[in-house]
Amino acid sequence: MRKREEHQARRLSLSFMRRAPGGNLLVWLAAGVAAGGVAVGLLLVLQLLFQPGPAPETAGYEILEGERFRLWYMETSLALADREAFEAELGRQLEEVRLLLLLSEEEIPDRIDVFVHDSVAQMQADVQRRASFVRTELHDAAIDVVVGDSPRSPLAEVLLYYGWGESFAQAIYVGLLRYVTEPDAPFLLTVKAAPHRLRHSLDDLFYLEETGRFRATVYQQLTGPMAPAGVTSFLGTRSLLTMPESISAIRTDDFPVIEMASLIQYLEMTLGGLDRLKEIWGPGGCAAVLEQCDPARELADLEADWHRAIDDS
Repeated sequence: MRKREEHQARRLSLSFMRRAPGGNLLVWLAAGVAAGGVAVGLLLVLQLLFQPGPAPETAGYEILEGERFRLWYMETSLALADREAFEAELGRQLEEVRLLLLLSEEEIPDRIDVFVHDSVAQMQADVQRRASFVRTELHDAAIDVVVGDSPRSPLAEVLLYYGWGESFAQAIYVGLLRYVTEPDAPFLLTVKAAPHRLRHSLDDLFYLEETGRFRATVYQQLTGPMAPAGVTSFLGTRSLLTMPESISAIRTDDFPVIEMASLIQYLEMTLGGLDRLKEIWGPGGCAAVLEQCDPARELADLEADWHRAIDDS
């Protein structure tokens, strides 16, 4: 009997604790401590997984900070020994291109990232890393240079984009790049010296542009601000895979590109500089841009005058 009374008294005591405010408070406190512990543990795990560190696409680089350029070399690159001479060459080329494109200091980027590659294959692998959709580090103004190649054309692309804007006339774009890369080259004379059967009319050049004959550059397709979607897009993947071919085409004398360079050279001579081309730079294909260059002159007359200048050179 006594045991039964003790058992009932214990049950009444527990029942009272469950109903009492203090009992509920203890339960909630215990639950809060447990939840807090889980939250702290989760935060620690996230911190370990996502703590700041070097971006994977920039691992393995020796980074040299300069006033105008930030140079990126692979840590094993033999070209590191010539970095000072290369940086001086970059500065000289940048100033020449800036003046040729009629740009002020305020119109060009404050600092340009220059990725220096020992080979085209290395450049291809590096661009793939940097243009990937999982990249964590972005470069507003960056160029890629293979050791032994001139940095002038890549520099011109950066300055054109930031100083003139994006162009949709690919034939004029590549022609201007070629002209800016070699402003003293006799492009008119080069076209004259070629067999006449190789020459194209303006309509032919317009057609070549429409059919993609004037290849987009690596900067346009993969590494520049206007690049569509990195290597995740079809065009980006194709551009990455054909990069060696694209770079080879830039290094060789692609005759339609030389023709466009001669046209730019002719316009520069007859219009008194590149001012007019800079004014109308932007939307429209090659035909639309040329029509705006000299509105008082028909395209047929422009073509005749251009070819006459070739023959008289």
